[in-house]
Amino acid sequence: SEKTLSLSSSSYDPDGQIVSYELLGTNILGETITESFSSANHSIELTTAGQWNLSIIATDNDNQKSDPFSFSVEIENSPPIASFSITQLSDNSYQMDASQSLDSDGNIVEYKYTITDQDGVITEVIQAEAILDRTILTGGVLTIALSVKDNLDLYSDVVTKSFEIDVLPPMPDEAENNSTIAGIDSDGDGVRDDVERYIASLPHTVEQKRGLKVYSKKLQISLAIADDKVASIQNTFDEISQTYCLRSMLADDEVNSLTADLKVEQYNTKARLLKWAKYDSNFSGKLVITDSDTTQYQKYCR
Repeated sequence: SEKTLSLSSSSYDPDGQIVSYELLGTNILGETITESFSSANHSIELTTAGQWNLSIIATDNDNQKSDPFSFSVEIENSPPIASFSITQLSDNSYQMDASQSLDSDGNIVEYKYTITDQDGVITEVIQAEAILDRTILTGGVLTIALSVKDNLDLYSDVVTKSFEIDVLPPMPDEAENNSTIAGIDSDGDGVRDDVERYIASLPHTVEQKRGLKVYSKKLQISLAIADDKVASIQNTFDEISQTYCLRSMLADDEVNSLTADLKVEQYNTKARLLKWAKYDSNFSGKLVITDSDTTQYQKYCR
């Protein structure tokens, strides 16, 4: 392979024979190798890219050692791979975590985040740390691009993610919020304000919270259409589809737990529970053919 070094020694001993060889080496990162072998032909794997300074010492049958034979080799550098996740820490605080980025033959020394808001304003952050915390006070679509640089100044391909920033509504007055079936949705995004804030408090990535919010919209819709059997059936199928989306990002057990918790938050009064029971009864007896191809669950995320 490109990182396999094949050695062929022409060393000889005029009054005896060579019985062993010792290879010593160091690279620009200060890494060292020491390897002993008995054959004149030998291969070693140098996993770190860049220049290696090597020396070979031969030992004869009288245990006499030769002077070192020194040489340098250049091991081809493979580019690093950028990868990151986005997590909402609190109302307006977000964390970009690129610690899963990797460099197979060296070290990542620089992380370059390029953040573009919906008005086209670009903010560039270059740092040595993988994690970037940002406070974002305006809503809309945010695009984040990441590239990483290794210790030999080779950059990765750029990885880009776009997501919609929600400026959270205030927590509604509990009595007022629970006085109606629909409750208070002050920002009109289809999710009740208290449920929206509950989702924002979860320790999940922005993409995962986005999926949970879409699921919660289906729950909110269920309260409005409980008396419409056809609409209730279609919305229930939509709920099931959204669980597939969630399963493309989270383990089955966690999806089951999260969706159950969201139902507890959503149907939190007697009136809402009764309305949900009416909605749920509309689906009674319906056949559901499950999608078992987990590799295709991402297609349900819309």
